[in-house]
Order: sequence, then C-alpha cells, then structure tokens
Amino acid sequence: MFGLSDSWTGIISAVLIAVITSFVTHNLAILKERRLQTEKYKLEILEKVYTPLYRSLINKMIKDYNNPFGYSGIDPDLYNDIYNIYKQHIYLIDPGLEKRFWEIKAHFEDEKRRMSEMKDEHFIQMDYEYRFIRYVSYQYNKMRRKLNLPYEKTYFKYHDATYYTYNRVIMYPISYFKGHKIKKDLEKYRQSKSTEEQSER
Repeated sequence: MFGLSDSWTGIISAVLIAVITSFVTHNLAILKERRLQTEKYKLEILEKVYTPLYRSLINKMIKDYNNPFGYSGIDPDLYNDIYNIYKQHIYLIDPGLEKRFWEIKAHFEDEKRRMSEMKDEHFIQMDYEYRFIRYVSYQYNKMRRKLNLPYEKTYFKYHDATYYTYNRVIMYPISYFKGHKIKKDLEKYRQSKSTEEQSER
C-alpha cells in the first residue's frame, strides 16, 4: 500500500476501521437518542392532549346517545374541557389542533354575543360538521399506531379519501348554509331592534 511495509499498512487499516466504526457508532447513538426523544414527546402529547380530548368527546357522545342523530356537537361544558386542555398544555398543541380550537373559540364567542343580544338561552352547538371530533380521533389513533399501541386499524384504511369526500362534497356546504342562516337571522334581529329604537325616539 503506497510502498509502505505490511506492518504500517496493517496499522493504518486498523486506525481507519476504528475511526469509521467510531463515527458510525456515534451517529447511530445520536439517531437512537433522537428517536427515543421523539417517542417521549409523542407519548407526552398522547397522554396530556389527545387522550383527555378523546375521553371528553366520548363522554359527550354517551351524553348524546339518545339524540336522534347521536353526537350533536360541542356544548359549553365540552368547550370548557377543551379550553382547559389547550390552556394547560399549549406547548404540546400541534398547528392543526390549534386551528380547530380557535374556530371553536370564535363560534363560542359569537354565540355568547348572539344569545345576549337576542335574549336566547338556546346555545347552538359547534362542530356539527364533525371537523373537531374527526381530527382528534384520527390523531389519537395515529399516535397510538406510531407508539406501537393498540389502535383502530380500519379507521386508516378508509379515512383519507372518505374524509376528504365527506367534508368537501357534503359537510362543507351544509356548514356554510347553517352558518349563513345564523348570521342572517342575527342581522335581521339587529335591524328590527334598530328600527324599534328609532321609532320609539
């Protein structure tokens, strides 16, 4: 090897093998540590975020069991559960879940204003298009699968295509018209209230 004696060739080869082995071992150790750390975070998210949310949603479904259409959406009690989980573990909330939380919060605030203005004690529940419950159920099972925990296998087989078709073709139009009707009724009420106040003057 490059005019070196067999002894020096053996020494250089041994050093190179040791360096390469050390490099590979070090990088494998880093990758293993990262994987363990990632699994630790996923387990923490599952335990502190998705399991409590999933449990609260299951309790709501049990509560709505005798309703003609079953789960009827997010009421004030369920909203408070969701809000507390979000507030306590905000550092573990993923962007998709956070987006859905703010949608629920906006609806909840709008409903409080509507009920106050219209003197209406009936709260219109959120999530009638099932965006929140579907997202939580999917992420709950997805994390359990990644952590090698029992999960609902058939859910993943049909979820993606069915979820897209169901939301885009069926639930989004229903959600739009329901929301549009609520806003229209509120505008009519405000206009009639304004007309009454002007006539009284």
